[in-house]
Amino acid sequence: MNNSILIYIAFVLSILACTQSANCQSKQLNNLDQNITISAENVTIAELLTEIGKKAEIKFSYNPKNIHANRRVNIDATVEPVREVLSKIFEGKFDFKMRGNYVIIVPYEKAEIIGNNHANTKVSGFVIDEETEDGIDDVSIFTSSGTSTLSDEIGAFSIKLNKEDKSVFQLRKKGFKSIYFENTSGSKSKINIKMSPIKRLAIYVERPTVKAASIVSTNSNVHLKTIFPINKSLKAHQENISDSLTRPVSISLYPGLSTYHNLSGNIEFNFALNFVGYNRGINGLELGALSNINKENVRGATLAGLSSYVGGNVKGFQSSGIFNVVGGNVNGVQMAGISNATIGNVEGAQFAGISNHTQKNFNGLQMSGIYNQADTIVGSQFGGIMNLSESTNGLQAAGILNVTSKLEGLQLAGIVNMSSEVDGAQIAGILNIGGNVKGSQIGLFNVADSISGLPIGLFSFVKKDGYMKVGLYTDELFPVNLMFRTGVKKFHNIIFAGADTDIINNENSFYTFGYGVGSTFDLTKLFAIDFDVTGQYITKQVFTNTESILLKPYLGLELNISKSISFAGGATFNAYYFDQALLADEDFNGLRSSYLFDDITDNGNNVWRGWIGFRGGIRYSL
Repeated sequence: MNNSILIYIAFVLSILACTQSANCQSKQLNNLDQNITISAENVTIAELLTEIGKKAEIKFSYNPKNIHANRRVNIDATVEPVREVLSKIFEGKFDFKMRGNYVIIVPYEKAEIIGNNHANTKVSGFVIDEETEDGIDDVSIFTSSGTSTLSDEIGAFSIKLNKEDKSVFQLRKKGFKSIYFENTSGSKSKINIKMSPIKRLAIYVERPTVKAASIVSTNSNVHLKTIFPINKSLKAHQENISDSLTRPVSISLYPGLSTYHNLSGNIEFNFALNFVGYNRGINGLELGALSNINKENVRGATLAGLSSYVGGNVKGFQSSGIFNVVGGNVNGVQMAGISNATIGNVEGAQFAGISNHTQKNFNGLQMSGIYNQADTIVGSQFGGIMNLSESTNGLQAAGILNVTSKLEGLQLAGIVNMSSEVDGAQIAGILNIGGNVKGSQIGLFNVADSISGLPIGLFSFVKKDGYMKVGLYTDELFPVNLMFRTGVKKFHNIIFAGADTDIINNENSFYTFGYGVGSTFDLTKLFAIDFDVTGQYITKQVFTNTESILLKPYLGLELNISKSISFAGGATFNAYYFDQALLADEDFNGLRSSYLFDDITDNGNNVWRGWIGFRGGIRYSL
């Protein structure tokens, strides 16, 4: 009884079983849609299906020859439906028919076997799995002279051996033991080479309570991505060959069209001259008219007209006309016309016309016309528009915006600085925003959760242990004044306004508004001493566009009668500067009856008057 008859019998039995169970369809869906986590390396398809069937409570029906059951596969999937895992195993070439608790595996269409028909080969044969006796596809076969090939889908290969190869070639395949092979069978011989597998298998099943969700890939491997396609042979050799191959010189037109053809991605060169180059790495100098691509490390210099990609580390110098990309660390200098991007750490300098991006830590100098970013900065960031970092120990300077979570040093921005932790100073043309600030803020507006230094600006707000009070007071000119103080005790901003009591009914009544800065020093728990300097504009209710400015230093005492309420009072020295034309106005001229001095300025247009005054009132802490 052949396999096709067995499949047919299983198919009929499953239909009969399904018609007698109302829950059959539901179970099919549950079994095939349940999530499974699987990690398998170099395991045959037959072994894999057996283990999945046990764990997921599924029975598989298939023709072993159709599905190449002895073919070895690698698969990693995290919390994915069984149907999707099967699709990955069979690369979308098979369909899965559900009948009862059976899953019948049938091909969408007959797979074609395409071999490599290399001409002028000296040695040909098959690469075979030592356990299953099946051919192994995509085995890297290469010589010391740089000749290379891949086995086809059935394991067939052919390779030309040069005189310097001495009939020796090597075989590499991920998941199999490496082979160093010497051909002793003569020219044009047919040979079979067996490779031993290295196996690993682990499966975890998560049974669903609801319908399986859509698939989300969990593959976190970082691969070197370029704008230039890399052919299959180059990729296969890189996956199979882990040996460190070195050669002195390479010339390349395009990946695969080079001195060492598809083997170049496995070789480190001392010198490379490229139009578009693709190498394992550089230990020396690389020049590229268009682009340089290195899968691993560069030690020395790589220079390209358009772009430079390095999958590993750079120790030396990397430069390109548009952008540089590094998958590892940089110890040296990166220069690009537009952008530098490094996944690891940078120790040295990055210069770019538009942006520098370092995913981890940066030690040195980052400079760009628009944007700099790094996780931790030890050194300096200079950006024409913006700097971003998780932590900065040094200097952040930007034309518009600096943002960091932790700053030890100086933030300098034309518009805005932002930092959660500051140990140093924030200086901005408009706004500083800080969390815990151990230092000072200098800007038009300053905001902080707490600060140990001084917030110096037009308006400052400190949330914790700050100084914020609103007060109602009187003085010798205006019986009613409202004053708001904000900042810290040692240095706070003062905003105030005042008016005559009859300002609503009398258009000749005066009002005033002004701004100042002040300091308060505690003498005891009850008493504190105040000093401030304010400037205010005085005008009538009917506005007159003339100079009328009163400068007023103040010295006084504050008495705290509770945690929130205090009384304050003291003396003021007043210097009133106004337009001489106001002398003709009886109201302005009669603001005060006596003065310490009353003089006309040298230019004959303005008048200075001075006197000693007072201020007293009540304050409430917010």
